[in-house]
Amino acid sequence: YERFGLPALQMISSSGQPRALQAVDATLRTLNGPGVNDFFADWVLANYLLDPEAGEGRYGYQLLPTGVPHAAPTAKTNSYPFQHLGQVPQYATHYFELMQLDHARSLDIQLDMASLVPLIDTAPASGRHLWYSNRADDSVTTLTHAFDLRGVSSATLEYSLWYDLEPDWDYGYVFISEDGGATWDHLLTLGMTGSDPLSVAYGTGYTGQSMGWQRETISLDAYAGHEISLRFSVITDDAVTRPGMALDDVTIPELGYRSDFERDAGGWNSEGWVWVENVLPQQMWVQAIQFTTNGPVITRWLANASAQWSLPLESEVDAVVIALSPFAPVTLTPADYRLTILTQ
Repeated sequence: YERFGLPALQMISSSGQPRALQAVDATLRTLNGPGVNDFFADWVLANYLLDPEAGEGRYGYQLLPTGVPHAAPTAKTNSYPFQHLGQVPQYATHYFELMQLDHARSLDIQLDMASLVPLIDTAPASGRHLWYSNRADDSVTTLTHAFDLRGVSSATLEYSLWYDLEPDWDYGYVFISEDGGATWDHLLTLGMTGSDPLSVAYGTGYTGQSMGWQRETISLDAYAGHEISLRFSVITDDAVTRPGMALDDVTIPELGYRSDFERDAGGWNSEGWVWVENVLPQQMWVQAIQFTTNGPVITRWLANASAQWSLPLESEVDAVVIALSPFAPVTLTPADYRLTILTQ
């Protein structure tokens, strides 16, 4: 709001916009601003510096009252070498205050981190690929497949499922249709719940956490002799969103249908679900703030994997702040890192 005003906020929520950070990114680019991840890096500095004169106004706030404390450091040190092992959520920041540097000429900064982060905090039930429901508020995502049971007298649906859904608010379901999708009925398993204390569920389904992968089995005998469509669906409300649902290793043995989703998507049609390998690129902003008589001097690096840098120190600088800010879309899996600082 401070950088782009009320029209920017209105543009983010206007109809036709993408959702979440994509909406922010699209708005920023329409206004000839930075991309959302560069905007995030500026915001990280603003939350520590609180200086509306720095960086042409990018590193502070005009509207905040005076005396508001800056972002709290994760650690302070005046002893070197300094090393810290940490874990930080995506789009969050750990700040490190490095003191008593008046006799140093430069800093050697080493960051050890993974180049990939899991999309959801589990390995696939088998192999490397799975179907993922996606994560969003106020959403309905579906995964649908038509099957012909006219040639069998019995049939069984088997699948592996993982889920982490907001308890009693967000639910996952398995539906079946005999009329080409015009109407849908619930399918039930012992792993589902009929509990609906908040009166928001559309019937028996999954909510809360699966606590790992669970193997589910559903008899389709009542539908033998018919053409059917099967559907996995996740329906969420607003406000809070958890990681979602994942599907792997689907079989209907009587039809000879088996898919572990390694070679292809198994013939499933998606509206909102994504067929993925369960990893995303991990990136991290590494920013250094040097405090001089002429104001803060900022150095910014983008790490895509472990890296090291040398930071020459400005004259008469005796304190530096290092800010580590990981970012990867969608995932709630935090980033692990090791930061090492040496003085020269």
